[in-house]
Amino acid sequence: ACCTCSLCIFCIQVFEYTYRDYVETWYAQVSADHGNLHKMIRADYWDVVKAFSERLSKLDTVNLTMKRFPTCLLHHFEQLKLTAKSSPEDVKPSFTLHPCLRDRNTELTFLRHICEYILILTLPPEAARISSLRTILREILSGLALLPMVDSLCDPDYINQTILSFLQWRDTTHEDHTRAYAYAATYEDFMKIITECKSVPVLRQIRYRIMTEIIHATTISGLKKDQSKAAKARSMDKGELLISRNLKRYINQCQVAKQQCEKKIRLLGGGDYGVNYSPLDGSVAGSFESQLLSFEEIMTSPISRSFFLKYLKKIGRGALLNFWNQVEIVKTTQPTGKALAKLVSYAYQNHVLQGSVEQLPLDIDKSTMKGMQDCVIGNKSPQDFFLVQKQVYDLLKSDHYPSFVVSDIYTYQLMPEINDSTIDGSMNIAKEDLNKTAFGGDCSSDASLQRLRMLEGKLEYKAQALESLLPSAKLDPKVTEQLEEDIKMLQRAKMKQQIHMERTDAWWEHMGSWAANVQDAYCQQDSSEVIPLIPLMLHLKEATDDVSGWVVTRCLSDFHNLHHSLKEYSSWLRKQSLPKLPMFRMRGVSEKFLLESKSTLNTYLHNILKDEILRCSQIVYSFLSPGPDCTKIGEDSTSQSSKPTSNFGDFFKRIPKDVFDRVVKQAAEEENLDSLDDDEDRDSVAAPLYELISEIFELQGLFRFFRRSLIVFVRLAFGGSINRQVRETSEWLCSEPMLVLYLQTFLDSMWPGGKLAPALQERTEDEKLQTKLEVRVKLLQSIPEMLNGLVGQENAKRGVLKVFHALQDQRLNKHLFYTLLAEIIEEVFPEILTGNSN
Repeated sequence: ACCTCSLCIFCIQVFEYTYRDYVETWYAQVSADHGNLHKMIRADYWDVVKAFSERLSKLDTVNLTMKRFPTCLLHHFEQLKLTAKSSPEDVKPSFTLHPCLRDRNTELTFLRHICEYILILTLPPEAARISSLRTILREILSGLALLPMVDSLCDPDYINQTILSFLQWRDTTHEDHTRAYAYAATYEDFMKIITECKSVPVLRQIRYRIMTEIIHATTISGLKKDQSKAAKARSMDKGELLISRNLKRYINQCQVAKQQCEKKIRLLGGGDYGVNYSPLDGSVAGSFESQLLSFEEIMTSPISRSFFLKYLKKIGRGALLNFWNQVEIVKTTQPTGKALAKLVSYAYQNHVLQGSVEQLPLDIDKSTMKGMQDCVIGNKSPQDFFLVQKQVYDLLKSDHYPSFVVSDIYTYQLMPEINDSTIDGSMNIAKEDLNKTAFGGDCSSDASLQRLRMLEGKLEYKAQALESLLPSAKLDPKVTEQLEEDIKMLQRAKMKQQIHMERTDAWWEHMGSWAANVQDAYCQQDSSEVIPLIPLMLHLKEATDDVSGWVVTRCLSDFHNLHHSLKEYSSWLRKQSLPKLPMFRMRGVSEKFLLESKSTLNTYLHNILKDEILRCSQIVYSFLSPGPDCTKIGEDSTSQSSKPTSNFGDFFKRIPKDVFDRVVKQAAEEENLDSLDDDEDRDSVAAPLYELISEIFELQGLFRFFRRSLIVFVRLAFGGSINRQVRETSEWLCSEPMLVLYLQTFLDSMWPGGKLAPALQERTEDEKLQTKLEVRVKLLQSIPEMLNGLVGQENAKRGVLKVFHALQDQRLNKHLFYTLLAEIIEEVFPEILTGNSN
């Protein structure tokens, strides 16, 4: 047999449906041969299938799908980019279309040549020699089958409808199956759902949810070690329910279900999950646990507290944290007189008084209630408010904190804000893990955004306190003066942070286009020591109106610290030497030394910014543009752009250096490499993909950095080298299960339910435009988080929109289709290269 049983079934269906609807409908009326034609055509059909099967078995799938296809796509997008740019005379260069697209007849002639060529090489020899038979088959295939098919496949409206229907189907399937297995009555029912499921995408979703459950249960298990809570859940919150369970047994059940899921995925041809893929066996689980914020850390951080309040409002317990915030203002500002009376009166009337809008769901004893009332009328200190605040604090910690840390708000909203950085200096994360990563530091874009929001939170906090005090006529001047001074200080800090973020955005947006020049070298007396200072001018190589540079001053020791930090990541840096201060400098530093240092350091910075990897390092950027804590506003001159920063390498910054180095070393050992820069062995197969990704997502200046990062990502995620992963993916795309899927999809679209699909109704231009707009919105909403982490959120959006707009012209789509078709023909039928196609 030329193919397996499952593939044979679909091949038979294709033949039978085609013969029934395109041959028998007219042939039965002019002949009565009682099936003889059917038998002859079927015999020749299987000879053709066998010929194709033999050729496909010899097909170099890696070369076709990972080299030739990406190269064609790269040239296509490069040509699109060139034609989109206007010349100085505002004349756009034209897009060179495929030669067959001159007119309709030329296109049909091209398809006739292809069909003729394929028929000669696949038909049985005795049939191939009959010119009249070849002519009939050629005209049927080219004019009645291929040409209408190409018209439909390349129609932008058809593409938009297909994308939209797929995205809607994915969302609907996800909701249906989530509803099905989320309410399984027992563990046995849940396992039965997995066993009976036949959809690989659904099984992958179930597996992902199981892994999420394992991480949540592991998190709660860590909390239980520090708590002496009763085993009975006091609410229906997820955290409370998990605390009340036997977590060891629950985690084991989840792991068994995960293994069953992976086994089922393998049986359905969905790929194999290696042992290194599980996040519980390595760095992924560890990284999650390291991000678990304690309750104290959440309550001391305005950012974390705001997300906690969002969660509490969602479950109807926002009054608890609102009351705590009001009393905390009293505790921290320590107002007196009417200012104190205004604050405690507001808290009492809104949260304590019976029937108030946000009454506390808390039992307050009579003596404490009496003390609070006395405080409101001015006969007692606010000590009783502090006692109730402590009760609220304990209630939040015991009843709501466990559920918050396993909620979607914590996982998908708060955690991206934290991003492994410290909050008000309270998180116990070693700074060395951040400062010593190859591409990271403590000034990442996420950390800068988090600092800005922290400042905004503090500023809002102080402004709220001042607003509560101002209406009162008699205020303690010290309280208001202190608040006003704090607000001014926070506003200055916020301005510095915004300037730093705009500068960071400009740096990454124009990566590879920056130059650093040493402007001067002079000495400054600091107490009893003379310190050489080196002002640096940062600017774009080609000046623009919207982005300007800045000046930063560094001392000689800063250069040595930079050199020490970078030399472990670059071999050529180890051979470089920097100027050192003379040991005996009683008369100061000579002018000759300063001039020589200026020239040496200028060359040093120039070489660093030429290196494609080093210039992407956060260490270099931190040196050339210090953070807002050590930057004077007067020194800054940056772009007026206020776009949010987006560093596509943020995901890889979270990989600890020891893990990064171990993974790279393991990859090098498996591939018999001596260096990470050995392109031929390490990732030569993936090189065209890198170039295509770089072009689509506009990763200018970051090509080698992206490659290095992706190698580590593949190693961590899939436990293998990127070459192996690319080969396996290529082979999987052309494997028998995928061929079955392709044929099944073709049958379902051509003959839904076994009957020939009716002709599509002509759609109006308004309907086409509506579909186009819906697809655009849906695509932007469906960008995977992994893609955002790899290339950055803004780059991901631009890339998706670039692909979307490239598919909105039928002639461009046909050009790409025929270009890819030519690559397939050359690969499957290499005889065409000999020139014997006739």
